[in-house]
Amino acid sequence: MNDQKLRILIVIPGEEKGSSMIFSRNQVKDLRKEGLDVLTFFLSSRTSPFAIYSELQRLKSFIEFNKPDIVHSHYGTMTAFICSLASADLPLVITFHGSDLNMARGVGILRNYSGHLLSQLAAWSAKKIICVNGKLMSKLWWGKSKAVVLPMGIDVSAFHAMDRNECRKQLGLSLEKKYVFFNGSNPDVKRLDIALNTIELAKQADPMIEMLKMDGSTEPSLMPVYLNACHCLLLCSDSEGSPMVIKEALACELPIVSTDVGDVSERVKGVKNCFVVEQEPKALADAVTTVIRSDARSNGRTRLDEFSADHIAAKLKSIYQGLVRN
Repeated sequence: MNDQKLRILIVIPGEEKGSSMIFSRNQVKDLRKEGLDVLTFFLSSRTSPFAIYSELQRLKSFIEFNKPDIVHSHYGTMTAFICSLASADLPLVITFHGSDLNMARGVGILRNYSGHLLSQLAAWSAKKIICVNGKLMSKLWWGKSKAVVLPMGIDVSAFHAMDRNECRKQLGLSLEKKYVFFNGSNPDVKRLDIALNTIELAKQADPMIEMLKMDGSTEPSLMPVYLNACHCLLLCSDSEGSPMVIKEALACELPIVSTDVGDVSERVKGVKNCFVVEQEPKALADAVTTVIRSDARSNGRTRLDEFSADHIAAKLKSIYQGLVRN
């Protein structure tokens, strides 16, 4: 088959409008740049039995009409399970992002276990499994031989170092404060409680330290500006896959203070002015104050080849080509 005409169906949970699963939406654009014919299907509801059946039939009809060569589910649980039922004889690719194989804080035990069971059942029928970090691959009950580690990529042309004060002026932020960036879009999982305690302890060493907390409503185009307005990034989640904000911070050469979660240790290994410490406020606060006192950037852009969107899309295209040739 001429790979320029390879047709890929990307299935994403959530509504078509909005910016949920923005990293998956962005990957669709990256794959199109690689010359692939990429279609998208959004699973709008995955809860009630009637809604699940309705979505399954809708996806089957979409596949029958559009005749893709490969179906790629971006997320496990019910999304991947529905894809496994609808894809019939087509090769199925599943990308596991984290909470679809990890236990999620703030989610009921029944929902956690049922979601993970659906992920494992879908993995059985997949032709290729993509895990955004190696720890997730170890959670698979089967299929490790057909699994690869491939993080989601970021647009390294959008995320780059900028002048801190110019960014603060653009956002209307104080030029004197020492801002610590924190993604609080899911307070339970991200452990906002630990982050707040960390900042309180850090303020004892430097009263000018302040948290700049994002809640998920920030316009995506402003994320590079917010990151560059800060002195460092703080991450202390209970669980992660391959946190996009870590790669974005590296591309912006923003120092990072994090716990050993997801693939953070791998991403920041050897990067200057980045620290991985215990999930404990005092250890985190000490690292934050150390970074802020140094007032130096990281050299995170030396790692761009590992997580640039173009690099990841090219690897994914190669995976698709291999499935069609086999």
